[in-house]
Amino acid sequence: MSINIVSLTFLLNALLIGFIGLILLVKYWEWLPVILLPLIWYLPGLTTPGGLLERVRIVRWFIVLVIPFLVLIQAGKNIVSRKPLRVPVIKEPLLALIVLAVLSALINASGFLNLMAYFTTCLPYPLLFIILVNMSLSDTIVIWFTGIFLFLAFIQVPEIISRYLIFGIIGDRISLTLGIYGHYNIGIFSIYAVALIVAHALTTRIRVFHLIACMLLLICSLIGEIKAMVIMVPVIITAVVLAHLYKQSSQGSDIGGHVSKLLIGILVILLILPVYQNWGKVQKGNQDTLTVFYHHALQLTSGNQSLTRKDIYKVNRIGILVQVWDVVKHRLLNLMFGFGPGSSLGGQFFNSPGRFLSLLKLPKWMVLPQIPSTVGDIGIIGLLIHLWIFVRLFQSLLAAHLKAESVLHKTLFAALFGIWVFYAVLGPLYNIVWRSDIASYIFYFYMAVACTRASQNTPLP
Repeated sequence: MSINIVSLTFLLNALLIGFIGLILLVKYWEWLPVILLPLIWYLPGLTTPGGLLERVRIVRWFIVLVIPFLVLIQAGKNIVSRKPLRVPVIKEPLLALIVLAVLSALINASGFLNLMAYFTTCLPYPLLFIILVNMSLSDTIVIWFTGIFLFLAFIQVPEIISRYLIFGIIGDRISLTLGIYGHYNIGIFSIYAVALIVAHALTTRIRVFHLIACMLLLICSLIGEIKAMVIMVPVIITAVVLAHLYKQSSQGSDIGGHVSKLLIGILVILLILPVYQNWGKVQKGNQDTLTVFYHHALQLTSGNQSLTRKDIYKVNRIGILVQVWDVVKHRLLNLMFGFGPGSSLGGQFFNSPGRFLSLLKLPKWMVLPQIPSTVGDIGIIGLLIHLWIFVRLFQSLLAAHLKAESVLHKTLFAALFGIWVFYAVLGPLYNIVWRSDIASYIFYFYMAVACTRASQNTPLP
């Protein structure tokens, strides 16, 4: 009887807290992005093996559960204020993606559950983007969001460095707070943060703290064996510098006067050299995968035939692309429409490995990078539709960038070019970034800001 009373008390308290939370959320609705940031940052990590909420797996998908309620709240606020619910920029490709997924499911007889599982992984953040575009994303919100983002990124630094110096902890387990897979998120945080830091230095002037901040993040990537950071950061920095110079030239500024600012990008890129030189000293033996990756990549690009097809399949991040191509190139229908939504999800939802993973003879726990995963689910056409979404977003970003006048907007939109390059082009080769919570949330938040600013006094496409 006491158990029933305890359960009833817990339920009543949960309902009361939820009701109060809902009232506060509606009252302070414009602060939703800032409130969600630490939740999306930390909650999924608590469900990883060894985490405090390891057995409460539903928390891992909490954003999927709350987005329908957020859509309803935003739609209700639009109705009350007599404003239409805006679905700018991505409405056509998003609709095309939904139609294609349904068509692929019918062609491959994937079933309703697989289709819903696929929508659960691919639709949440585009839908959240629609909510964000309809909100009032003031500069105050953007400043708070960016400040909290950078704060959360940099509080990892002392934890990572001290744990390495005291306990020698490297690799996956460098962060207690972010869980066993925290090094992946730290790599994404660092890439985004470097883009913002370099953009700020270009917009204002280079200071010592810019270089120190970038070096600290690079040291964390060295300790955490975060290959994406050291491989992709030079490209990200180049994208930010080019975006800054493009704006200057479009406004008729003398590019020669900004040549000195190119040194900022060069200096930050040079900071990566010590990381390359010390990689083998920190990541010894089996952990020294960066050296192995470069060795195999050199063999592949040089045309050396010493690698068999099976050897190529084992090349980190590259081999799976070759393996997927070898499987789908002889299946025209599957190449175009995929093997059905959810066929690459494996054991993340169901006990079976999934049709596509079974065809590749991969275990059900295997997580494919985003590009082969997308091709496996909805084919080349689906991949092109995703790229269509990102092209539309890029167009709005370009318009916002050219309009930017304040230091905040100049910094943010120049940085967003680098973030876009990672999220839309480089990241999908590396991991499931389009499904990654924090990578997607920060990307779509800043893109919503860009779309909002681009639409001011100018109709959105």
